Amino acid sequence: MLPIIENKQSKISNNSWIVAIIFFILMVLPFYEGNFVSGIWAVAFLSLFFGLSSVVVAIMYKIRSNKFKKLLSGEKTLAHWTLSEVDKIKYVNYQFENRKKKNKFNFMLISIFMVVIFGFIILMMDDDDRMVMVYMLLGYLALFGSFAYFTPFYFKNKNTNGDGHILIGKNFAYINGYFHNWDFLLSGIEQVEIIHEPFYGLHLVYYYTTRSLRNTEEIDIPAPLDYDLKPLVEQLI
Repeated sequence: MLPIIENKQSKISNNSWIVAIIFFILMVLPFYEGNFVSGIWAVAFLSLFFGLSSVVVAIMYKIRSNKFKKLLSGEKTLAHWTLSEVDKIKYVNYQFENRKKKNKFNFMLISIFMVVIFGFIILMMDDDDRMVMVYMLLGYLALFGSFAYFTPFYFKNKNTNGDGHILIGKNFAYINGYFHNWDFLLSGIEQVEIIHEPFYGLHLVYYYTTRSLRNTEEIDIPAPLDYDLKPLVEQLI
């Protein structure tokens, strides 16, 4: 029997529709007298932009919600299990350390790129204006540095509070609160294999194609030691 899991995709979709309605109301207010945004046409323009963006998000997550329902119903489910607390902690700690390494590497690349760009601009400026650009550079580095440092802790807390449920489908996967799907046009599984380090489970690589690029996503899925993953791998390949 499949565990009872909240469909958060549907919740996000519903909230996005509410946000879209609010922005569309704000969009028409500048055309009427006697309110706090009367005649402020920038509000109308920005509200239209954010309203349409919210509609796109709502539709996107509604589609994801319908796909997730199929996984929850068992219709598209190939395998499912629930992690023990020990396995869950091992998985959370691995995700935390891995995200810290990636964020540190990305921050170093961004820092080098920004120092080169800003440094070139600073050299071309007058002496009186250079300090403004230096402060801007330091501000951006502090912002990106804070993001790189704090996001691993945010996701660690979110993973720790996850439900520990794992559901695997031919084109979908639900892992401790996160939903992945690779059922788009020009997408699919590139690689799937059984791993034993840093924990027993599956290493799955799926790909999807945007307008001009082929992107890949790697996910590690922990499993109980007594669960035979070979039949599942054969079904996924």
